[in-house]
Amino acid sequence: MRYQAWILWLVLFYPQTAYNQWEYVNPVATADNYVAMDFLDAATGFALTSHGTLMGTADGGNRWAKVESVSPHSGFFLDMVFTSSSEGTITSTRGLILHTRNGGHTWDSIPSGTNANLQSVFMYSNSIGYIVGLHGTVLKTVDGGLTWNPVQTIPGRDLYDCWFVDPETGFVAADKHVFKTRDGGNTWNQILLADSGDNFIRIAFADSLNGFTVGRRGAAFKTSDGGNNWIRTPTGTTRYLYGLSIVNPQVVYITGSNGLILKSKDNGETWNMQSSGIPYDLGSIVFTDENKGSASGPLGAILHTTDGGNTWKPATYATLNNLWDCSFPELEIGYACGSDGTILKTNDGGNSWSLLETGTAQTLYTIFMTSPLVGYSAGDGGTIIKTIDEGNTWNKLTSPEPVFWNNLFFSDANNGFLVGRTQVIYHTTDGGQTWDSYNTGTNAALNAIEFHGLSGYACGINATLLQTMNGGVSWQQIVVPELCEANLNVISCIDQDNCYVAGNQYIDNANICFLAFTHDGGNTWQVKTFAFFPSKIFTALFFRDAMTGYLGGSGFIWKTRDGGNHWIDQTTYMEQTNPNAFFFVTDEVGFSVSYGGQIMRTINGGGIGFKDPGMVNSSLLEQNYPNPFSSKTRITYHLPVKSKVELVIVDVTGRKVITLINQDQSAGTYFYDFDGTGLPSGFYFYRLLSKGGIETGKMVKN
Repeated sequence: MRYQAWILWLVLFYPQTAYNQWEYVNPVATADNYVAMDFLDAATGFALTSHGTLMGTADGGNRWAKVESVSPHSGFFLDMVFTSSSEGTITSTRGLILHTRNGGHTWDSIPSGTNANLQSVFMYSNSIGYIVGLHGTVLKTVDGGLTWNPVQTIPGRDLYDCWFVDPETGFVAADKHVFKTRDGGNTWNQILLADSGDNFIRIAFADSLNGFTVGRRGAAFKTSDGGNNWIRTPTGTTRYLYGLSIVNPQVVYITGSNGLILKSKDNGETWNMQSSGIPYDLGSIVFTDENKGSASGPLGAILHTTDGGNTWKPATYATLNNLWDCSFPELEIGYACGSDGTILKTNDGGNSWSLLETGTAQTLYTIFMTSPLVGYSAGDGGTIIKTIDEGNTWNKLTSPEPVFWNNLFFSDANNGFLVGRTQVIYHTTDGGQTWDSYNTGTNAALNAIEFHGLSGYACGINATLLQTMNGGVSWQQIVVPELCEANLNVISCIDQDNCYVAGNQYIDNANICFLAFTHDGGNTWQVKTFAFFPSKIFTALFFRDAMTGYLGGSGFIWKTRDGGNHWIDQTTYMEQTNPNAFFFVTDEVGFSVSYGGQIMRTINGGGIGFKDPGMVNSSLLEQNYPNPFSSKTRITYHLPVKSKVELVIVDVTGRKVITLINQDQSAGTYFYDFDGTGLPSGFYFYRLLSKGGIETGKMVKN
């Protein structure tokens, strides 16, 4: 709605402070939703997100940088206004008002006397301003926002926006109503009652006579006599209208759902739809003159135009498409791939990203750069593309199958492997011109593959874990009973001895996540399990060395310093994200790519973190006794909370032999005396599934 600026924080570079953990580099500084924007003049502006990222521009909205992170304590921010480069006010849910005197670097909480959500703040001058909110709330300041006092409420109405044309005369948009005051808010009169469902969200005036109000279902009304009479102006859309900017009585802009931008050059008589280039809802819009304007939306998106909206260009992002993988052949040079054929490139270590032309609209799920010159990407519909000129051009390669490709791995510019929704592993020795097929002996689709020399691993659905020791010519299936039937999504190998695999399985209303690792070349595997309510999945995994690694998924990033035995949660140092891939260029510098074009970077190994994310306690299931046993053995387990419990015996192939328990049990310690009479001699596993996750013990039958 409004846009404010800021001034000399202007470090229009990304922040480099020592305490940074993970920070957004695409979109710039934040992937949160923008809720307000305000400009002080043609150059200086501010934008605010719902979770408190305050952005500033000093060049009219062409470039933006982070000013500060403002904490809403609880709830969300709703609006913002600045009266100078130093003085500003923010409103929030639950009656929170914040005020700054130093350009947004620090904020003081101002008493509001209400718990209502404060939807809109409007400053008519440096001293006089108004706030409106839910439950008819109207507040007024006469000292520049240092104190706010209630004036006459509008009972029974939720107020969403306000605009004042002089210190005493103002207007409020309230659902399908518009109210007017002529005495500074002491009395209010209804001047517009629209149809049910129009629900006005924004109101603005060009001068004391000419104004507009917009809302849901494409509703737009205008007045040319100070609100005495209102005329519906057909917008040609039924989308919700969220933003409104009036340049002069003739030129008006509106933003709305699904990337809508409308422009009128004849006082709302006709409206022309402009192309925003994004499918997401746009909220605030501000024009500083007839040609220069900015619009903001979700996912950290700010758009900018210098030609009256004929063209809108991203000001804070290179793409908002989902990103699935990334690859850095050098410290400064990196690539990321994603939906709609997206490939991004950075030449400056992630500070800025450019969108490359790939020649495909298929989703690209994997990218592997063997050098700054040569790289490969693959994805939907059997798509495989290759560059030999630093990504400037991409050429389509012939695919061995028309399937969904999940992962690529290349040892050099010519030798590589390809896996996807097929049980076959493909190998090329001529840079993708031809592909040889290797049978895996399984029917499972494969999700990931990685090599070190002749030693390689691949993983896929149904706990499929494969190993080769001869460069992929033959593959052996590794059975790890503790993995149950998990879908193994990602793999990270340090060398021939150290390899990590992660995945998940939905069991008994919980998503059980698995991390398996070997430190002896695949001869033995340890498995850690994590239980989440609601569900989470592991989607990203990267180990820098045998001890230091990163694990990510739906809403979290974890780090380990001891080979995966314990994990540090780094999630609180970022806004919510869903990492799809990690890539660390050095021990300290790493990147994460995610949905909505999100690219995050750390320059200090992700920072300190703050807690163990809650790995399953290994003491829930004790070693059976006696072990080995001839006929009978006792299995002991502990339940910290009431849970559905399944206790089963499986053989070394992972096949379930017998179910011992399948029922709800209260918290406590339990014993099960298992009679193995009749079982052939050999190794077996007993597996406990509960709300605490999955644990497995190994036993020997004589």
